[in-house]
Amino acid sequence: MTPLLKLLMGTALALGLLAIAIPLAYSSNSTRPQASRPGAVRSPRTAPPTSTATSFATLYQADASGVVRISSRTCSAEGVGTGFLLSPTLVVTVAHVVDGVATIDLGAGDKTTFGQVVGIDDSTDVALVKAASPIAGHIFRFASSVPPVGTSLGVIGYPEGVSESFSQGVVSGLNRTITVDGSARSNMIQTDAPLNPGNSGGPMLTLNGQVIGLVDAGDTEAQGLSYAVPATTAAPLVSEWMTRPSPSPLASCGSGPPPTGAAPGGSSGAQGTSLPITLAPPTDTLNWTGFVITPASCRYSIDSVGQVSAVTTGSVTVPETTGVVVGQIEAWILDSSGNVVAYGFPAYLPQTAGSYNWTVSTFINNIAGDGGTPSSCVVEGIDPSLPWDQPQS
Repeated sequence: MTPLLKLLMGTALALGLLAIAIPLAYSSNSTRPQASRPGAVRSPRTAPPTSTATSFATLYQADASGVVRISSRTCSAEGVGTGFLLSPTLVVTVAHVVDGVATIDLGAGDKTTFGQVVGIDDSTDVALVKAASPIAGHIFRFASSVPPVGTSLGVIGYPEGVSESFSQGVVSGLNRTITVDGSARSNMIQTDAPLNPGNSGGPMLTLNGQVIGLVDAGDTEAQGLSYAVPATTAAPLVSEWMTRPSPSPLASCGSGPPPTGAAPGGSSGAQGTSLPITLAPPTDTLNWTGFVITPASCRYSIDSVGQVSAVTTGSVTVPETTGVVVGQIEAWILDSSGNVVAYGFPAYLPQTAGSYNWTVSTFINNIAGDGGTPSSCVVEGIDPSLPWDQPQS
């Protein structure tokens, strides 16, 4: 009988929270069964910790504020996973929590903000998400090595989408190879900690507070058999995405207009209603001398539940010497009072001189609850380290 491996992300459908089940086949080695699959330049912190908690209860109290609830929506379902802060605006999780979704909401404490995938690798199941505005909480660091079998560990997350919870166990195996959906993942950490859908992406911690792994998958037909992506696998990927973001577009559910390239003129049609555009001067600390940002079109539509979707397009000239680490272009949809009706998904600028086209897909707020009727569009070049849920100028 073939056991089942489930990705530990909760999927909320009309009938409640359901697990995603994927076949897992077993092979054996000389000692025990091994899961086998068919079935600014910045970097994440990996420096040695300065102190060790005296208990997991103490660790939880100190670190839980940096664990983030990730609520995502596809065009047909909703799901809940977990992530954790590497900076106030960067959240690490596993790829299957945010891959192919239409919206990402990041929640910690009483704050919720929008998220954008800025790096994802399906082969290792690792992803990095950027928050639209800073999230206050504990900043985690990756461990620089994998602890030995028998090491005590703790996991913080949102099992079954409930409130933040803590689980405890040990490292019960190393270098496991598992196969999910026909794709093999190697060097996985095995644990006996009790984990459930919703824990996916959460930090696996030792008493020194370092993240040794990202919770990933569990066996549905075994007691205490779950797996995590090692921090040593995740850290190099995250470091690369911090230096060179690789944004992934959110899935389109057909509610927003396609980019048209037409100049704004206040007309309304099948491709959405166009808005007048204001280009705001950059106000952050990056050197924008020589950049020429030229907006071309901003069009919006409203879906059946009142959500605003918009696409803003234009071109940009990047000078030969910029002094910019990574710049980005953002667009906001405002009502007649200047309130933000919609925002989201900035366009990152190349670091190579030349002329480029850009597109910003904007579809966050809801007319009924968060703003008035769209009246204008503001385009601005901003520093990626700044919040992007409000114009900076």
